[in-house]
Amino acid sequence: MAHEHEHGPDCTCGCHDHEHAHEHGHHHEHEEVVELSWAHVELEAHTHEQAATVSMNIHPKEGSPVAFADLVNTMQEIARASEQSGGIVGHIKAFAKRGDAFARASVTAADLPPTCDGDQSLALNASAEIQLAAIVLLVDQADLLAICKQALAR
Repeated sequence: MAHEHEHGPDCTCGCHDHEHAHEHGHHHEHEEVVELSWAHVELEAHTHEQAATVSMNIHPKEGSPVAFADLVNTMQEIARASEQSGGIVGHIKAFAKRGDAFARASVTAADLPPTCDGDQSLALNASAEIQLAAIVLLVDQADLLAICKQALAR
């Protein structure tokens, strides 16, 4: 939803300076794969302006089903640890799909309940598609990566 407003010479909304946004772009990219007892996780991190972003593609191992509720707990742990590190949670979200069933959750602060839709009782197996993403302001990318890995290691 676009917000109509005047663009003064010092406007920093970013909606009109597409090229300028790409000059800074996403930088400090980092990719790694983490093997956990229950899953294989592909992590990708970016820093943009004052925000660090970590995207996680989670692949549960055969015989290690994951409850979607456990992913929501992981998201809340990322929010708690980020805020304890002096960060401000922008958005932590999860999406999971198994066959025709899906679940989504969103966390915007450690002290607020997550917003959820879909089948929250979804059990995720090796054929499931699971994505988590954390966008946190004022936390270093390396710190956010460490927070995410620690929360996933549960």
